[in-house]
Amino acid sequence: MTIAYTTGQITLTNGSAVVTGIGTAWQVSLIAGGFIAAEADGNPLPIETVDSDTSITAAIEWKGATGTYDYALVRDTAYLQQLNVNSNTLARLIAELDAGTIFKYDASGDLVGRATYDERVKGFSYLVFIGVDEPALYVKASAAAGDWDGPFAYGTGPVGPMGPAGYANPRGNYSALTAYNRNDAVLYNGSSFVALQATTGNAPPTLPTTANVYWQLTAIKGTDGSGTGDVVGPAGATDDRLAVFNGTTGKAVKDGGKTVAEVLSRANHTGDIPDSVLFADDGGPTKKFRFEASAITAGQTRVITVPDRDVSLDQGWEKIGSIITLSGQSFIDWTGLGPFSQLLLEGHLVPSVAAQLQARISYDNGLNFNSGASEYGYSMFRQVGTTLTGTAIAGYNAFPFTGGLMDVGVAKIKFEIAHFNKAQSALMTTEISYFEPGTGLNRAFMNGYSVTTTARNALRVFLPSGTMTNGTFLLRGIRG
Repeated sequence: MTIAYTTGQITLTNGSAVVTGIGTAWQVSLIAGGFIAAEADGNPLPIETVDSDTSITAAIEWKGATGTYDYALVRDTAYLQQLNVNSNTLARLIAELDAGTIFKYDASGDLVGRATYDERVKGFSYLVFIGVDEPALYVKASAAAGDWDGPFAYGTGPVGPMGPAGYANPRGNYSALTAYNRNDAVLYNGSSFVALQATTGNAPPTLPTTANVYWQLTAIKGTDGSGTGDVVGPAGATDDRLAVFNGTTGKAVKDGGKTVAEVLSRANHTGDIPDSVLFADDGGPTKKFRFEASAITAGQTRVITVPDRDVSLDQGWEKIGSIITLSGQSFIDWTGLGPFSQLLLEGHLVPSVAAQLQARISYDNGLNFNSGASEYGYSMFRQVGTTLTGTAIAGYNAFPFTGGLMDVGVAKIKFEIAHFNKAQSALMTTEISYFEPGTGLNRAFMNGYSVTTTARNALRVFLPSGTMTNGTFLLRGIRG
């Protein structure tokens, strides 16, 4: 009895021969032919091809309404097709027996292979059944080479095609509570078995037994690995420590002496460091630098950057903020400088008009910048060409970087303040190269001070008129 396939639903389109499955598995179920009957008004659809698990092409178009329907697929499986071929062949053999045409041949093969027997005696028979639709019998008419009679019809049909692969329905791990049908496949103790009949509660056999009345082994579990490698390690280990190679063979490892956490703490610069770490001489201007543990207090995070090889970390300078790009500002403020005892400002700028670059300091983190008439004193040495002149000013409302005006041209500065965060007078020095109207290129050296003995925590650099059209500033500091 043919069992209809009804899993899922189908979608049909009026005037189309395409059948689209929803939740179907037509190829997995080895459906090779048959017809589809939809639960709707319309015509049966003979199957032309099974294109995938969810697609079939019918031999004719659907005449009913477009929609999604329940259905029944009456299989014409490869097995049934082969039964039909076998029935036709058996009928032909019976007819040959009735006609007395069944004949015992001496050799068989394809037509080319017949030449092997060209020298045989009269009456030698050779059956050609390879490469032809119907077997053909040849008989030697005489002992002469290649003298064959035939072909004669022979009552045996051609060798049938290989049968379809068996179908197994995977059901996962075996359970004694599950009802299994014939051809259900399960995993049991690592091996695969297929059910020979419907069964519940009858387990597959335990290896080495491969079958019982309910189950047949299809794939045996592989042997568990039992080999040993050639890399040799220590007899014991400390939890969470890293292993490293021991020697150069690549075949021996040892305890690395450090845990993962210790390595990560060093990588993140949060672990302990020795009092002094000396780096190798590179032959350049900066030959060495060291970290000094005594300069780092508990809970501090010290970030040290080296912008170029001319910066010596022995000085302890650290960058404060990012490099500032000048693009039309009239002043630049730095606040939160209370931890720093020394400041170093370097950079270059181009003023929009002839002006004097100046600096002021703050005691209230930038709310007010001290501009008292006698707050700042300074002396200046200025070089114009080969001429050196000097000036001393006892009191001023800002600390000037130049003795005169900077022309509209590039100026390069280096400005340093000592005792910045101390309750004492702060000392200031400036070295600047600039262009001055009427005199050309100038180089000035300014030494000065802030008279107020209050700790400072903010700095402003500004132009009294115009703006800083372009250039950069970088501020560094030493804590203490």
